[in-house]
Amino acid sequence: MSVDVEVYLSGIIKFFRENPKDLLSLVPKDKEEDFYKMIRNYSFTNHENGDDYVLTRNQILEICFQLNEKKRMEGSTKIIKVNELDVLKKKLDIALETEEYEEAAKLRDQIKEIS
Repeated sequence: MSVDVEVYLSGIIKFFRENPKDLLSLVPKDKEEDFYKMIRNYSFTNHENGDDYVLTRNQILEICFQLNEKKRMEGSTKIIKVNELDVLKKKLDIALETEEYEEAAKLRDQIKEIS
């Protein structure tokens, strides 16, 4: 467990608890704790993968979309697919560079499914 991640998470939670309207503009009232849990999971996953523990804009959007699933509009679904496709393509490039061909094949198949 990283102290930096915990400090980052504490700051986010503190901000939204002091500014509840900002949080409610992102997620429904009954999903507030789920929002914090998902941010925690993403942040620790990023950290464990050697990435920056600070969530990207796309990761925060993905969390909000998941928590607002019933309110999704067709356009927002397309945005997620485009972002997911970009991520998969980058992972595919890395897998090919590191000669992880089995992983590359899996990623190629996922890309085909989305496209």
